[in-house]
Amino acid sequence: MSKPIKACFRSKTIAQAAAVFAAGLLSAHAQPFSGSSSGIFNDPVGGPDNASPVTTGIGTSSITFGKADAANATPNALKFTGASFSDIASETPFDVGSLYYLNGSTVGGTTLESVGLDLSLSFTVPSLGLEKFEFPLSITTTPNNGNQAESADYITLPAASSTTFTVGPDTYTLKLSFGQFTGGGYLDSDGTFRVYEGDSATAPVEGIITTDLRGVPDNGSTLLLLGGASALLCCWRRRS
Repeated sequence: MSKPIKACFRSKTIAQAAAVFAAGLLSAHAQPFSGSSSGIFNDPVGGPDNASPVTTGIGTSSITFGKADAANATPNALKFTGASFSDIASETPFDVGSLYYLNGSTVGGTTLESVGLDLSLSFTVPSLGLEKFEFPLSITTTPNNGNQAESADYITLPAASSTTFTVGPDTYTLKLSFGQFTGGGYLDSDGTFRVYEGDSATAPVEGIITTDLRGVPDNGSTLLLLGGASALLCCWRRRS
């Protein structure tokens, strides 16, 4: 009678070990994040429609672009303001900062087609220090010959950075989107931040720290682990 008892004990031990390890895999993404953000603008691109771009402030968090078309007119402007965050779980939206946009009055051919937002997250928990992410912003300046919505300039934000970082076995990247705002513009259904001609608005920038599953064990790996444990259990039963 001792062999079945021994096999039962081994079965329980293996099952418990497999369950604990699987739980560790499934809870790997529960890592909380705390820290602060900052951002600067780099890599201005005029593009084929803007052969003579005019900019100020490149390399800082506040820029202007386009040549004012009259003595009292103002050029377009962008400003990023960072924020602090605390105990944010992965896959959970949080405030990364805000983006201010002034839709000025400019001479054709002097604005930008895109500019890079170099976003930095300074992590205190976990103690990663500074991680940098690149988000090229697409800028669409429209002719001012339609209604208010048609004359609105707009910013298109790429959903995710190509930059990744790791915490233990897990690989993460940062995804961004614009939040809802009120003021001199609107958030379109396609996710673009649109500001009326001669007006300004500030949009919250929402982030998600998300896992890159190409480098992380997935549910299939967990099932493979449990399957392997079961096969090992059967083998030990035969030997018992």
